[in-house]
Amino acid sequence: MGTIRTLLAVSVLVTHSEPIRGLDLLTADAAVTCFFIVSGFLITLILREKYTDLKVFYVNRGLRIYVPYLTALVLLIVVYALVRGGSHDPFGTLDGPAARESTLWVVWSAISNLTLVGIDLTRYIAVEDQGIVFPSFLHGGGGGGHNLLFVPQAWTLALELQFYLLAPFLVRLHIRKLVVLTGGLLVLRTVVFQLLVWRDVPIDDAALFPMQLCYFLLGALGYHGYRWLRDAPYAERDKRRAALAMSGLALGVILVGSAVLPGRIRPVFDLFYLTFAATVPFLFFLTRRWKLDQRIGEYSYPIYIFHFAIAAVVSELAIGGWTGEVVLVVTVVVSTVYLRLVDEPVQRLRGRLASRANTAEQDRAVLAVS
Repeated sequence: MGTIRTLLAVSVLVTHSEPIRGLDLLTADAAVTCFFIVSGFLITLILREKYTDLKVFYVNRGLRIYVPYLTALVLLIVVYALVRGGSHDPFGTLDGPAARESTLWVVWSAISNLTLVGIDLTRYIAVEDQGIVFPSFLHGGGGGGHNLLFVPQAWTLALELQFYLLAPFLVRLHIRKLVVLTGGLLVLRTVVFQLLVWRDVPIDDAALFPMQLCYFLLGALGYHGYRWLRDAPYAERDKRRAALAMSGLALGVILVGSAVLPGRIRPVFDLFYLTFAATVPFLFFLTRRWKLDQRIGEYSYPIYIFHFAIAAVVSELAIGGWTGEVVLVVTVVVSTVYLRLVDEPVQRLRGRLASRANTAEQDRAVLAVS
């Protein structure tokens, strides 16, 4: 399902630049939520079928998250040092009156940019002359905390990291307990969100981990669906036909999602995400041995992490109606360079770590029965 993951990354790119030949795809928040579902599926898969050593799991996930992020951070620091006064200008924000009035502003910026800790909460910072106000939705809305960030879309990585910490314990729950927990969180999220909407509290819950955990868990449930599909006593060609049909549905969800999703009606959103989650086991079953799909999928994270700076630069060039296309092409080129020069050596390192851990576990099992 690498192609779908990359389409989701392109959806975020389009949100932050312009539609590509009129194709709008999903909104950034909707695409990110679908990412969380996919992440829940993949993390459950590797924890249940690959990793036996939690230390290696955490090290590998840290490498997976931090190496691309820190690479993008260095690149963006250079970009924003050269391109000042644009639509996104972290240096300008840190030079502004709010930073001079609030040491907390500067400290939070440094910690969140370097470590990703607290980067999700910048979404709930309101920028005012006297400094920062948190949480912003209790002070009449407002925003601007993202102006602290050199990689503003990286707030999603903080939620990923929080899920990784809990995942080894959550994904091993019995499926009945997992269903109850996921359903309960979905209902709680819907009730809380709608109550706040009715009270006219302008909350944006996209970056609140307790409100997003249910979507990671939907992906975890999808793993059980994949196991059922893989082991079901049906002909392989019938499974592939069903998987192909569901993959078409997933593609349709991404292509038309922006047109069908309403404003702030949470149950409709959840029906949309439940539909996408139902396709994930079939997507993986269909594409799990497709090398081309895997190669395309390698671009999903680099496109996501690098596109914002490229969009900021391209928007300053005022190139007319081709902004979205130029941002996409340049982002793909930068991502290709990153994958070849940085990511491939890191992936080899991650593979060696996982291999050594599994070999050690097998040796311990042999000793236990010998």
